[in-house]
Amino acid sequence: MINVKEKNDKLARRHKKIRSVISGTEKKPRLNVSFFIEKLKFSWPFALSMLFTNIFFNFDKIFISLIKNDYQLGLYAVSVTFVSFLITIISVFAIVFFNLFSKYSFKEQVVPIFNKFLKLAMLISFPIFFGGLLLSKEIITLVFGVEFILGAASFSLLLFFFLLMSINIVFSHYLFAHNLEKYMLKVRGISTGVNIVLNILFIPFFGIVGAAITTIFSELINFFFVYRRVKQNISFVFFSPLLRIFASSIIMLFFIYIFKYFIKIRFFNNSFDVLFIIGICGLLYLVCLFIFKVISIKEIKETISSFRS
Repeated sequence: MINVKEKNDKLARRHKKIRSVISGTEKKPRLNVSFFIEKLKFSWPFALSMLFTNIFFNFDKIFISLIKNDYQLGLYAVSVTFVSFLITIISVFAIVFFNLFSKYSFKEQVVPIFNKFLKLAMLISFPIFFGGLLLSKEIITLVFGVEFILGAASFSLLLFFFLLMSINIVFSHYLFAHNLEKYMLKVRGISTGVNIVLNILFIPFFGIVGAAITTIFSELINFFFVYRRVKQNISFVFFSPLLRIFASSIIMLFFIYIFKYFIKIRFFNNSFDVLFIIGICGLLYLVCLFIFKVISIKEIKETISSFRS
């Protein structure tokens, strides 16, 4: 009986809706223009920042395709693709920390959260930067093939861009969370303008290496402005973990050099051998972090718990 009643109610509501549509009495959805304008006032700096960012990351490739050959574009594209993948790793953590920045913005709790994010970004980016410098040819060969090995030079340069970008992601997410999106828009606009001008000047003479140098210089501009602005807001810890992470990375780099040129690990006698060097030296880097007290088990647990909260 209940099922029959429910069916009858549904049919009655459906018939009522049909009659209202036919008679024109049903209320039509309307666009809330005032709501749209209000949200647009807050969102346009983000939209323009994303536009400038897309220009920043793509203008060099477009310009190379116009004045150089497809092979040069391919060499540069593989470097940019791999570095973009590395940046994605930092960006994944940025999503979590941005939520925490927003939750505790303008509160004292944001300082330790910021320090953890900054340390995490440096923990990931420094060994990748130093290890990639020495293993750039091997990594390019492994991922893209030996035909792209000439792109190793631009890849090595772009690794420094990755290092800068990793730290800038921390600063920029903090500024966005503290309603400084218009400041970030100005910074990104300036760096994008410089990037366009320098690419036009450097690429005709230096090719993909000039494009990589331009990208680094443009990101240095971002770093200068965002670092200075964040420093005005909070007193964060930067150089203390930086020096210890740098020391751990240098030790790791030393062992990479030993394994590459002296011990010469050869398990497969092909490009996959670089994975063993990365694995062994990665473990050595992790040991150095504990020895230099950069990280601890307690801190790791606290960081994981902060993700869950």
